[in-house]
Amino acid sequence: MPWPSAHDYRMAVMNPGGAFSDPSLRQSTPVSNGGGLPLIWNGTYASVFKLRHVNGTFDAVRCFTRRVTDQNRRYDLISKHLRKFSSPYLVKFKYIHNKDKDDNPIKDGIKTNGEWYPIVMMTWVEGKRLDGFVAEHLNESDTLNNLAAQWRGLVSSLCGARMAHGDLQHGNVMVDTNGGLKLVDYDGMYIPTFAGESSPENGHANYQHPQRTLQHYGPYIDNFSTLVIYLSLLALAADPDLWQDFYMDDNLILTRDDYNDPQSPCFKRLKQINPDVAMLAEILEYCCKEEDITKVPYLEDVLQGWILPDKCTQCGTKIPAGDKLCSSCANKNKCTKCGTKIPSGDTLCPSCANKNKCTKCGKRIPAGDTLCSSCAYTGQTVNIRYYIKRGNPPVLHLDADANIDKIPRIELVRFDGKNIPETIINHPVAWDSQKDIKLENGTHEAPIEWIHAPCRVGDHVALFLYDMKQAEWLKLVPPKDMGKLRL
Repeated sequence: MPWPSAHDYRMAVMNPGGAFSDPSLRQSTPVSNGGGLPLIWNGTYASVFKLRHVNGTFDAVRCFTRRVTDQNRRYDLISKHLRKFSSPYLVKFKYIHNKDKDDNPIKDGIKTNGEWYPIVMMTWVEGKRLDGFVAEHLNESDTLNNLAAQWRGLVSSLCGARMAHGDLQHGNVMVDTNGGLKLVDYDGMYIPTFAGESSPENGHANYQHPQRTLQHYGPYIDNFSTLVIYLSLLALAADPDLWQDFYMDDNLILTRDDYNDPQSPCFKRLKQINPDVAMLAEILEYCCKEEDITKVPYLEDVLQGWILPDKCTQCGTKIPAGDKLCSSCANKNKCTKCGTKIPSGDTLCPSCANKNKCTKCGKRIPAGDTLCSSCAYTGQTVNIRYYIKRGNPPVLHLDADANIDKIPRIELVRFDGKNIPETIINHPVAWDSQKDIKLENGTHEAPIEWIHAPCRVGDHVALFLYDMKQAEWLKLVPPKDMGKLRL
């Protein structure tokens, strides 16, 4: 048996006293157009009428024009679930059956063509549909940004109640006269009791994941549409011209064609607006390509720092699928000397870190040293002098009155005629980083590699040896007498 048409219901609503079983509706008055006919709003599954009660309040009455799967049971369970919590984003509703618990016909709901049919009574929301409100406030970025923030709260409210609307789109989102968001049309709503069942509908194509089917039915079904609406509001707040370029009366700015082709002009524009919008557009693009829609993230997870699977988890740089870090961030977690993996924030592994510590007391020392100045001091004092043997290359000759096991640091400096110093050799950093200078039998010779230029007439050189006791450099200038070096 076919369901009544919108026209059938309209004729019935003209006489509320004879059409409705609910006492308050029997005394109500339909809001009509200039021709005296009840105003009507037609949707996919129902026609909606606005009726005024005797106390001056209004209700929306939804009259079904086609069968909704398991309608009576579903609306009973949804009603019970919503009574458990209070949300400023949902409106009160009452489902009036046309059948009893044994599925036998009863005289309840609305009567048309001699038969009774179920209805839904919902509090009438005075305001604008989402698309109409956006159109009126295109040049008010603060208003649209505030609406986006409110949308975030609405989505969190649904998640907290472990439910999903199922058909979030501009026609089911109202902005009341106080600027507050309200959701209407609960035909496709999901609640935990429905786990494992099929969805009664797929929702509006311009807001749903392209892979969604009736088999997708769970708390995740709103994830895609909530991201679409949030992104659209932020984008329009930053670039109102998007509305003129991409609004087509049945969307905000994005459509099903964009989801099937994320390289579309709309997506390209979104990625050029600002970093926040671009990031959300990239995430939505990724979600469009994700065949398993259960993996589309919750809006709040996205806004709390959800990272695209093909991006570095630390800096967000695009990386090959399967990787977690880009090469730069991965190297930050490696020892700068040996490449061993280390905790985030460290620069050296324990082994390399210990190489920069005194082998006796553990005090931090310059790279290449093995002992700190205190531990290296032996208490020995010797007389030492040096001279330069001519040759190619020249030879540094050290002369001391005792054998010296090592001189941990040595620097030879050349002074030009203007007395400007220039380092020639620097041990162990630049000259011989593998060995210490030793004076066996009181002498030591080593070739000098002139770094910049050979000595010129008028130049002279000075030798600097590190005095361990005084922790300072000892300067020797020939033909000066021997200096005292404390090792």
